[in-house]
Amino acid sequence: MVEPESQVQKSEGGPIDWTVADVRLGKFALWYLVVQFAIDWIVYFVLSSNVEISRSVHSLFVEMDHVTPALALLKGFYHAPVNGREFSQVFAIYFSLLALFCLYLIGLCGLLLSRKFRNLQWRKMFARNDVLLVLILVPPVGFWEIYFFFVGPPSLRNYLGLFGTDFIASVCLLLPTGQFMILGTLALYYSIGEFQARNASS
Repeated sequence: MVEPESQVQKSEGGPIDWTVADVRLGKFALWYLVVQFAIDWIVYFVLSSNVEISRSVHSLFVEMDHVTPALALLKGFYHAPVNGREFSQVFAIYFSLLALFCLYLIGLCGLLLSRKFRNLQWRKMFARNDVLLVLILVPPVGFWEIYFFFVGPPSLRNYLGLFGTDFIASVCLLLPTGQFMILGTLALYYSIGEFQARNASS
């Protein structure tokens, strides 16, 4: 028996039962945020306080000290130590964040290309106003924070970031947040898609 169109639209646009939806990816996104913050700040404090380790990292990857516009900007700004911090220290911190971000991109691509994720009914999800609102508001902010990590501010000379921090400390806050916003949005879509799939099969 074919279900009436109005009833189908009502079930698709109705409230989501989160006890039925698969929220494992959402929980993973939250744990990822916590772990990423912890790793970033451990790296920040270790490399900020240990010049020898920072110089060793810089010597290994010295040919990549201008791989992004932000890193080139840092190299020009730290041509001499600033407030007791030299370029090798900010390079080691930034390069560590960049390496972790590359691992994040690999995992994100694997998620998007997975069969389970590709089989979600995206058209039905985009028909929901709440999902469209999240799509419009959240991912652009996350993408901007990642863009800021790669490009940096127009000038570092008078830059004061979050809570009066410098650029390198700011990206330790902004980069994990941006990654979480994108992964969290995908987790929301995945949960809604799983909820719709389970409703359709029941």
